[in-house]
Amino acid sequence: MYTTSIDYDYDSLVRDLKGTIYYNEPLRHHTSLRIGGVAAMYYEPQDLDSLMRLAMRLSQGARDMELPLFIMGGGSNLLFADEDFDGVVISTRQLNTLQWLLDGDVLTIRAAAGLQLAKLLSFTLMASAVGLEGLAGIPGTVGGAIAGNAGSFGFEIKDAIEDVSFINNKGALKQLTRDMIPFSYRHCGLPADSFIVEATLRLIRGSQSEIKERFDACLCQKKQSQPLNELSAGCVFKNPPGDFAGRLIDMAGCKTLSEGQIEVSSRHANFFVNKGNGTARDFLTLMERVQEAVQANFGIELTPEIKIVSGRFGR
Repeated sequence: MYTTSIDYDYDSLVRDLKGTIYYNEPLRHHTSLRIGGVAAMYYEPQDLDSLMRLAMRLSQGARDMELPLFIMGGGSNLLFADEDFDGVVISTRQLNTLQWLLDGDVLTIRAAAGLQLAKLLSFTLMASAVGLEGLAGIPGTVGGAIAGNAGSFGFEIKDAIEDVSFINNKGALKQLTRDMIPFSYRHCGLPADSFIVEATLRLIRGSQSEIKERFDACLCQKKQSQPLNELSAGCVFKNPPGDFAGRLIDMAGCKTLSEGQIEVSSRHANFFVNKGNGTARDFLTLMERVQEAVQANFGIELTPEIKIVSGRFGR
């Protein structure tokens, strides 16, 4: 039996389930920022049935104890606290299947939540499917992209979604069509305690050369303007209406501002980079300093785009 300070038998949650299980797992190993404390249990389900059975067990007992729970994809837009996470972290990265159906010029894709966006885009390019080029260069997984309604260059992933399947807090598998989901800027509107597991995307086939040209242009622009080769979590703040957070941060004199080993990127001011041994405390302090500077200079309050997960309660 494995127990923690909240005296919970974690072994009982994953007994007979398929997947990868680690106890006392450093979360910094699973995020693009390389920051985070130790999770009491880290689990990567191997199939949807295992995830559903785990969700059912959680709903039947663990949540009554307020067992901290967090579900993640590729860890590319996350800041875990430095403190240990005394609960369960579930990663969907092994749920990475892709199925497709071509009907005339309509390509329908069924993508699992843990599928890397880069692999999805590579497939759509090979299939000459139009519509996802704006996601070029965005790291992470399909599930994470849907949860944050990821996008750039005027495109959001919701534009290609036909439906989303998720597990609710009772452990039941549900499906909603796009018009039933209250998508908004960098937010999908699904219940916070639900697990996105799959999505259907509907794309139209077009000219492969034109699609590749748009894809390459988007990726090239991001490579030139964003620190893609450094440790970051993507955009830290949401763009305020009619403006860009990066421009405001730059104009407020915050570019290259630092706190410990965390620095505002010299390439793009809305990216904070970990220069090696940065901490969540440093990151949060730098966020506050930048928010105060933008507020003082422009009267605009920047709100976080990055998902911040505390050590005790993950949801």
